Amino acid sequence: MKKILKNKSLILLLLCIFALVGCGKNRDKKDGTTEAKETTDADTEEEYKSWYEVYGANRGISNIDELGEDYSVDDAINDGCFVIGAAKVYNDNLYEEFMKKYEDKEEAYIRVVQSTTEGDAIIYDIFYIPESKEWMDAVYPDRVDVVIDSTRDKFAAEDERMIFMEKFDGVAEYESNSSIYWVAYRGNPEDIDLAGKDTFVIAIIN
Repeated sequence: MKKILKNKSLILLLLCIFALVGCGKNRDKKDGTTEAKETTDADTEEEYKSWYEVYGANRGISNIDELGEDYSVDDAINDGCFVIGAAKVYNDNLYEEFMKKYEDKEEAYIRVVQSTTEGDAIIYDIFYIPESKEWMDAVYPDRVDVVIDSTRDKFAAEDERMIFMEKFDGVAEYESNSSIYWVAYRGNPEDIDLAGKDTFVIAIIN
């Protein structure tokens, strides 16, 4: 039986997993959720760069572009990121802090760095933006923006080594086949499908 787990103290397991997601720009639907639509690489690059200009600059979040092509898992550990390495998990308290803010509907950010089997760094910048009133008193629903950087994965296909952004409606802890996944999702959390295009697996926890 599959279910979403809430408010449960978890110990992060050693792992390194990735979810393959399409390079897609998102648009808001009338019900407040988002759906993916195809876009060009240039549009995607412009979108994530704008994200750092709008949200990152005022919050001390460094642009992934500024990390350098030699940025490693060790660098991420030294920088205090949430790191899932080949033999150990580092700074897992950051995950718990992020989820606590998410549950309390407070703005939250976390940089997740995972090590590939070969030791290359895959980087996720995850930013939760709670519901707010912005331009002309329009209400913007909760959303989770995820910037994904796989440019350092030397064993990935060349067209998969890229930086792009995906927009989601939320994050959740999701149980399937005795494993607990930390996922970002679009749509209804009750309809999460680990193999679907509207779900991005961030990590496995237990």
